[in-house]
Amino acid sequence: NGDDNANRETSDAPLWMFVVSNDLLNNNIDILKKDCKGRPLINVLISIADNYINGTVNGIIMDHESGLIFSPSHFTWMDTNYPAGTPREGYPIEIQALWYFSLTFLYKNTNNKKWKELAKQVQDSIMKYFVIKDQKYTYFADNLKADKNTQASDAISDDSLRCNQLFAVTLIPDLDKNICKKILSSCEQLLV
Repeated sequence: NGDDNANRETSDAPLWMFVVSNDLLNNNIDILKKDCKGRPLINVLISIADNYINGTVNGIIMDHESGLIFSPSHFTWMDTNYPAGTPREGYPIEIQALWYFSLTFLYKNTNNKKWKELAKQVQDSIMKYFVIKDQKYTYFADNLKADKNTQASDAISDDSLRCNQLFAVTLIPDLDKNICKKILSSCEQLLV
């Protein structure tokens, strides 16, 4: 129910709006001009991005040094029903993938270069902070563990290999193809 905000403490659901909007646009449904209580959807999406950059009331905020999004504990899809689940406070990989997708979506639909530049910063930070290579496997860290005042560069890498990294492979088409092949191979061998 859209009028009930009891379960809106999430860092991923608003970013999924960009993916859904993109899917609708790809099916020739001009959703971006749709009226959302007096403003077009594109303005709502820009507002979501701006609030992630500047910080939300519930603690989601962009690390300006890396462009990555900090997510409070129990704010992603796999963190529900505390104490069950995995808290993953910090910089979860799928949030970064959704964030990158959202920024490239905004650039494509507004032609504002700030979104393109920020997307590039996010992509570079993902490659810098998330790639784990050992002797046999290459994959993305599940999360950069941090509290709300810790930058991504000072976070501790959670080297758990989880399916969440596949969001990055699918939502960030400009990632190094060789790394992506290795990640897919590692997931196939260790998760399937």
